[in-house]
Amino acid sequence: MLEAGVDLVIFRPFSARLMIAQLRSLLRRATDIPIFNLPNFSIGDLVLDPSIRTVQVQDGPEIHLTRLEFRLLYTLMVHAGQVLPAETLVEQVWGYSGRGDRDLVRGLIKRLRTKVEPEPQNPIYILTVPGVGYKLQR
Repeated sequence: MLEAGVDLVIFRPFSARLMIAQLRSLLRRATDIPIFNLPNFSIGDLVLDPSIRTVQVQDGPEIHLTRLEFRLLYTLMVHAGQVLPAETLVEQVWGYSGRGDRDLVRGLIKRLRTKVEPEPQNPIYILTVPGVGYKLQR
């Protein structure tokens, strides 16, 4: 196991003191690893900052996104211009496959539109393709 890259192997029964000491040692090593920033992702007027989960629209203020809102917008931006069915969005955002729940997607799209669209009732970025799914307009 150690040759495969494992840092620590604990055999039972184990001493709680020994385990805590080994975990502290691992944490000390982990703090020396530099944290890198993910690059911003922009399409049109939308600029997504993955490192802090914010979106900026037309040089406006940064808007904080929830984890699900971020995943949805990221997925739409990666596939900009493509129509994504609700089932695909459920798989990408919530992480399970199978029959997608359109109400989940519809609710999250509505929340995201209130944050990024100038007029959420008349969206210009996140468009609904009736009977098919959603797409991010380039």
